[in-house]
Amino acid sequence: MPSTLPITPTEKTRQRPEKAPLRADSEFVWSLTSHCCRICFGRILVRETFDRRKVYRCSCCETEAEGHSEKALCCCGLKLKTGVDAGVRCVVNEDPTPEFPARVIARQVDHHERK
Repeated sequence: MPSTLPITPTEKTRQRPEKAPLRADSEFVWSLTSHCCRICFGRILVRETFDRRKVYRCSCCETEAEGHSEKALCCCGLKLKTGVDAGVRCVVNEDPTPEFPARVIARQVDHHERK
């Protein structure tokens, strides 16, 4: 006859806490780029991993992507649904104001300005 006693978790069934990352995020050295995030328009940061890969991260929404350039995460990589270049580029804001202090912005460029 089955036991009606409550089952207590054993060592095998007990939930294990998530493993801690190998290094804390505060140990990484991040550098600012002249690009802004395609998701929230925050500033993009970059760091190099121990095996020379580059990791890009938004300083606002913390989205991360690996890639060869900032285009992995920035507005320069925006494409239309059809796959056509949207013509948006990250540029330095030449006239920051107290109302809009962003140093890097995304703006529509003419087709001859696209690189």
